[in-house]
Amino acid sequence: MDIPKHQRHPNNIIKETKQKKTEKLKIFSYNIRGFKGSKLELEYILSKRRPNIIGIQESLLTRDTNRCNINGYTCIESKSNVAKGGNGLIMGVKNGFGIKIYEYKSTPYWLIGKLTATTTTNTNFNMYVVNVHIPSTSIRKRKALESLEKALQKLKNNKNDVKIIVMGDFNMDKKQVLNWIRKLGIGLQLNNVTNSKGSRRVGTEMGRMIDHILHNDALNPPNYCIIAHAMDLDLFINNNRFSVLAELESTQNVDEISSKFTEIIHETANEFTNETPAASFTTILSKKTRKMIDKRRKLYKNMLNNIELVYQYLELKQKSTKRIKKDNLRFRLISNDSESQTAISGLGRRVGQLDAGQTENAEYQGTKPDQSPHVRSAS
Repeated sequence: MDIPKHQRHPNNIIKETKQKKTEKLKIFSYNIRGFKGSKLELEYILSKRRPNIIGIQESLLTRDTNRCNINGYTCIESKSNVAKGGNGLIMGVKNGFGIKIYEYKSTPYWLIGKLTATTTTNTNFNMYVVNVHIPSTSIRKRKALESLEKALQKLKNNKNDVKIIVMGDFNMDKKQVLNWIRKLGIGLQLNNVTNSKGSRRVGTEMGRMIDHILHNDALNPPNYCIIAHAMDLDLFINNNRFSVLAELESTQNVDEISSKFTEIIHETANEFTNETPAASFTTILSKKTRKMIDKRRKLYKNMLNNIELVYQYLELKQKSTKRIKKDNLRFRLISNDSESQTAISGLGRRVGQLDAGQTENAEYQGTKPDQSPHVRSAS
């Protein structure tokens, strides 16, 4: 987002927290219900949560609209098609994360992207991410699930150890999704999410969880180990477990070993504590608007436990929406003024060049600049 230099205030620059090299994979799924009106707020939320892969449903972007552009992310999309039942899908990968989108395939109901990367050992890493939005109507829902099942089974049949992540709006609760996973039979697992209580609000209460994130066994490394309780010491060459201490001649050797061991610990710690430089991006939202958005989101969580906060939340939501529109309008006016000033300055330089050329031509023909070359001045 290009903002004129004289309008780049420090309050409009959001600095992201430093990212460690050992950061885990973060996935963000959001049913936005209209991308145009929520783009600025979405970019602000992404700058705070900093997910690596995002999936957005119901973008409502048609073929007549421009290509989707989210600050800090490389995006692919499936346009909305009301006749076929699709409402638009967006998938994005964070820039600088090391993973790129190699190819993708889309339908009105799901979007599959192949993500590629190269590890530190120069080995290729491939992963398929699927962003879905299953319709709520029974006929279209059945057709969407059948096409999705065929696509996922084809990926699994082509390569046995393929890595797959499926996320989005399934319009099915947890029990229905688990039954669908067992029926599919490709080893998908239901992942835990932060807002596990629900993803749809019914009145002042939280309803069912119909947005889910799934992954297969290839992305689930073992997090435990088994140690045998019985050991046969006769299998060892040296049964003396204190032979290391017996070989030490003096306490000086112990000090040398401990000092070397401490150096190794510090070197290893320094390698893992090296942090990537903090990234930042410029937003057109003012500081007051961003504070109002944060306050509204916190109030929404408290509203589920206290019904009396509903009117306060609705009032704050209306104010924040007006301020977002106001900041957007102010940015457009500023950008238009800067473009007009640039055009005027360019036109002024062009006129100056034309005047200079006319003066040189008049001097060459012996006339003044304001006279025709056929009219001589009276002497």
